[in-house]
Amino acid sequence: MKQFFKFFTASCLGVFAAIGVIFFLLFVIIAIFSSGETSIKEHSILEIDLNHMITELSDNVERSPYNLEIQKAIGLVDFQALIEHAKDDQKVEGILINTSSASVAPASLDVMRQAIADFKESGKPVYAYADYYSQGSYYLATVADSVFMNVNGMIDLKGYGVMIPHFKKLMDRVGLDMNIFYAGQFKSATEPYRRTDMSEPNKKQTREFLDEMWMMAKTKIGEARGLSVVQVDNIAQNYQGRMATSALSSGLIDAILYKEDVEDIIRKSTDISSKKISYVDLKEYKLKSTIKTSRKSDRVAVVHMEGTVTYGTDNKGAITEQKYPDLIRKLKDNKKIKAVVLRVNSPGGSSITSDVIWNSIEKLKETGKPVIASFGDYAASGGYYVACGADTIVSMPNTLTGSIGVFAMLPNATKMLNETIGITFDTVKTNDLSVAFQPTYNFSDKEREIMNESTDQVYQQFLSRVSEGRNMSIEDVHEVAQGRVWTGQKAQQIGLVDVLGDLDDAIEIAAEAAGLVDSYSVSHYPKIKPDPIEELLMAFGQQTSVPKVIEISEQHKELLNLYEGIKPFLYENGKAQMMLPIQVKWD
Repeated sequence: MKQFFKFFTASCLGVFAAIGVIFFLLFVIIAIFSSGETSIKEHSILEIDLNHMITELSDNVERSPYNLEIQKAIGLVDFQALIEHAKDDQKVEGILINTSSASVAPASLDVMRQAIADFKESGKPVYAYADYYSQGSYYLATVADSVFMNVNGMIDLKGYGVMIPHFKKLMDRVGLDMNIFYAGQFKSATEPYRRTDMSEPNKKQTREFLDEMWMMAKTKIGEARGLSVVQVDNIAQNYQGRMATSALSSGLIDAILYKEDVEDIIRKSTDISSKKISYVDLKEYKLKSTIKTSRKSDRVAVVHMEGTVTYGTDNKGAITEQKYPDLIRKLKDNKKIKAVVLRVNSPGGSSITSDVIWNSIEKLKETGKPVIASFGDYAASGGYYVACGADTIVSMPNTLTGSIGVFAMLPNATKMLNETIGITFDTVKTNDLSVAFQPTYNFSDKEREIMNESTDQVYQQFLSRVSEGRNMSIEDVHEVAQGRVWTGQKAQQIGLVDVLGDLDDAIEIAAEAAGLVDSYSVSHYPKIKPDPIEELLMAFGQQTSVPKVIEISEQHKELLNLYEGIKPFLYENGKAQMMLPIQVKWD
């Protein structure tokens, strides 16, 4: 026995020693690889290339299972902070917007444009150059002092449009049907599964909010380029950005150049004399910059609710019933937090999660702390639900909001299983509904009655929440609800929004409501924890990445995005959903 303990102890010590050596070696390796420059070079140009999705908070995005390449996503909050820091950074000589494609919604692009416009007050130049411009990237580029383009480039300026795939014919062909229940004539999320085209109410709401969004966009483009709204509309109508020469003659750009020619212009307008310009992108700039933040004892908390409202998960980039109620409770009990801003950027989702979060916010309001809502690109359906009880709602003019409605869907695969595949089912049951709501049987009248009743009950609850929060009658809410999507500008006119403005405006309103003047700081939540493995790999060098598991084309990415969009409908088993009826691709 003594020998056993002797060898056992020796083995344990050996294991611990081995672990210690491994950690020591990792520490040394990390130190070696991360011992490069810790600050940017003198006379640098900050290069803005939006080659990743823009979230509210940096890295608050669920990692795709199809691509494990490490890409640090700079969020909107950090984007503003970094541009503001660069304004007074003596090492930054100017900005080059070098973005060909920007799949970013107009509300976020407006925040970026404003940040760059504020930067220009420093007197430092801002130029835009791209081999070609998507509509979104051009919209951002127009804030620059000058806009340049490659001789073979183009500007894809053609106005806003929506294309919605409908699956009804395919489903009929394979023998798949959907049991669909919805409340609100404009709640069109289920249309692709029950129709072959858009309904007239859906076309009406889509046409109206696209017209409003386009008017806002062409007004800002026109102001930046010295063109009238009519001129911008005619340019888009005739697709005059399709060639560099016509884009130049139309006033969309200032010159047709190669990038080396643009670099000559940059050198002449700055103190850069070196042959090679030192560019720094936002990710590197964040890594090598120290941005001082105020740490006053009185704080305004900004809770970022972005992504789909989901149930039963705790992923980054999603609004969950596991994460947010607990966070809100902590803010409620934190004496340093004097006011809370709910920053919503969500198309909606689970009705259960939406209501759980709504209840947490109501408990927060009972403490007397002001609760202000701020809407980003989307605050629709479940996204609107979570914020409808706020003391004040602030929205961007081009936020897509409202969509106050409910739907539920359950697949019916009986024809496909029975006739196409040849699988039949039989049952033994004790009660009428013992095997109810299954995809292997046609719904009975009783099942349909129950589902309709449940859907309408959730819709009435939605109306009640909005009625209470907005101080409107349920009848008045129903009049502007029914699943209809509005712009923030229109939502203010019908009572769903109080103030038009951005996040900074909402923070100021919250501070004023809490009796704070200038002596307060702003804290952003949730705190995004870095992936430890990813951080370890990043330490080996800025370009280091995990190999891609599956190489996928842009077309496959579109199909995967489409699948991600319909996945909540397929796997929620008939649970009530509060979701924006369309997926908008802005680029």
